[in-house]
Amino acid sequence: AQEIRYPTIIRTTADHTGQNMIRLSGPADMDELERLPFDGRDYYSIAFVDYRNADGHYGKLRLVKVGGKILPRHMILGEDWKVHSGQRAEGINASDTAIARERAYLEDPEGFLGQRLYSQLGTALERTGLDYVGVDFGLLDDGRAVLFECNACTNAATRTRHARTAPARAAAVERIKAAFYDCVHEAAVACSTGTEEQES
Repeated sequence: AQEIRYPTIIRTTADHTGQNMIRLSGPADMDELERLPFDGRDYYSIAFVDYRNADGHYGKLRLVKVGGKILPRHMILGEDWKVHSGQRAEGINASDTAIARERAYLEDPEGFLGQRLYSQLGTALERTGLDYVGVDFGLLDDGRAVLFECNACTNAATRTRHARTAPARAAAVERIKAAFYDCVHEAAVACSTGTEEQES
């Protein structure tokens, strides 16, 4: 009735773990819905865009806005469309090629993405009006992005528990943490100054 076309992703609302999320390629996949918890929750139906790159891999990238800074968080590769943080431990992300590619993104996101796309993503984050917000996206071979989600529940300042954390990713986390502390400090100073002016 809502002109939903296949393939489509069905996922629970207000859930960012990726566990309650499936892809239906057509009516024949309807049995897959049995994997979801139909207990009164609401669901999204989202158009699926195949963002697999020419090398056969899917990549999930994250940018975060912290205060006035736009910072890269990670790039995770997967062989399946549903890429998540747990896949960092897979061999594909431990390869020299993957590590070098992620390092290039983390050290120079604008150069990696191109000025136009980097600016577009930065503008999207700015328009939320939030001090802390992240965007997850896939990168197509032609340089366009497929937006997955943009929200303020982004995990950006914690280290991965996997043993082989790339130094570039650890440095990215430290930059985000520093920007977060600066943002909180600036807000506290502004709040304190405002209170002093009201009292005087």
